[in-house]
Amino acid sequence: MHFVLNQRACLFYCGLYLLLICGCSGEEGPPLYKVSGTVKLDGAPLEKGAIVFDADGDGAIPSQGGITDGHFEFESTAGNKIVRIYSTRESDEKGPYGEPVSVSIVPRKYGTDSTMKEVVKEEENVYSFDLES
Repeated sequence: MHFVLNQRACLFYCGLYLLLICGCSGEEGPPLYKVSGTVKLDGAPLEKGAIVFDADGDGAIPSQGGITDGHFEFESTAGNKIVRIYSTRESDEKGPYGEPVSVSIVPRKYGTDSTMKEVVKEEENVYSFDLES
């Protein structure tokens, strides 16, 4: 029994060592740059939502951040981006199990079907998005 405990401890520490070596290889991802700004819907700050900067042909990983009281701030890789904005609210409808149903308050043309484009530069980037229903 004593041998089994030592073998398990050895396996645990070997696994931990491998994780540390792989996780601390010194390789970093692409540099990230501050992205911030405002989002308005019909002239009023968007209370809450999400904003996504999808890669526009450069293969970069999408970046995203939350929107609170019309403001957002997060980090993104540099390059051409397609901007997608999402926000929902609970409707009066109920789902099949009585749960509240959420509906989008931002038109699809700003979300899934967005054609809004921006360029994230290797510096601080500030944007303003004025959306209409």
